[in-house]
Amino acid sequence: MGMKTITIYDIAKEAGVSPATVSRVLTGSARVSEQKRDKIEDLVRQYDFRPNSLAQSLLKNESKTIGLILPDIINPFFATLYYELEICALRMGYTILLGNSMSKADIESSLLRLFTQKQADAFIFMGGRVNKVNIPAQEYSELFRVSRNIPLFMANGNEDMAWDNCYNIVTDEHRGIVLLTEYLISLGHHDISLAGGSASVTSSALKRGAFREVMEKHGLPVKKEWIISTDFDDSGGDMAMRKLLKGKSMPTAIIGINDSVAAGLLRQAQIHHIRVPEDVSVAGFDGSYLSTLVYPPLTTVSQNYEEFGKAIIDSIIALKNGEKAEHLTRIPTKLIIRDSCRPLK
Repeated sequence: MGMKTITIYDIAKEAGVSPATVSRVLTGSARVSEQKRDKIEDLVRQYDFRPNSLAQSLLKNESKTIGLILPDIINPFFATLYYELEICALRMGYTILLGNSMSKADIESSLLRLFTQKQADAFIFMGGRVNKVNIPAQEYSELFRVSRNIPLFMANGNEDMAWDNCYNIVTDEHRGIVLLTEYLISLGHHDISLAGGSASVTSSALKRGAFREVMEKHGLPVKKEWIISTDFDDSGGDMAMRKLLKGKSMPTAIIGINDSVAAGLLRQAQIHHIRVPEDVSVAGFDGSYLSTLVYPPLTTVSQNYEEFGKAIIDSIIALKNGEKAEHLTRIPTKLIIRDSCRPLK
């Protein structure tokens, strides 16, 4: 056959079968006799035939792409999870299309449209609308419409959002906060603050609920002014620490809603000559790379990123293979103890 490009039709002609039979062998379909399969596979090897991936995707009606929408790739939680998702996706022959929504609903909508046009096989959605405690009807129905044709996987989304083609993979943030708060109480801390986040975001609401539960269980007061709504980044930690320093009294331990907020808390502590952990214990949440970059290294809760990413991609692949996927998968979290907390003197 010389130097010309070998096509699926050439292989079919030489094997004496239809192009559809060749494509069935290439896609691993079982509906081909062993004799024909062996002959086709021999020819494929002989000509080092590599099917055009676009042609293959048209045959199999899949693009081997996954649309991923997240609020902000700079946030270490999203960056780390994206990294693990990409590793798992590449291993399975998938490419990820990434879009940053900046938590703006209109950008989310245009990304949903764009990835639908690009025929993504699945959507992974983090933050933004899937994390709203009260999701506006229009944003909800848009997700519902999209998911009628393309399965939707939410990472740490609102667990109340559940319908046929919508899947929630979450980490056990409730248990993470329980472990962390119990640990601080075991060190003798009774005056504890929870800083950062926002009550309108499901993960913050969930963490605050878990924190209150543990404090009440131990008969400890939760001061309203010590549950501080700010942002989810280091400047949110700066603001929270400044607010605490202006208050009538200071807590002896502060939990940042995530590691970025905790990093801001540490920075302000240093500016105001407050020693961590000698004067105040500080903890984070997420177990991101930030938790070991700051000084002292943060006591935090690991989000188990590797297992988290794998569970999401495994669910997508299971559905593509015609198997069932769980509508709610919960990944364990674990407490990581480092040097930023110490027993109360």
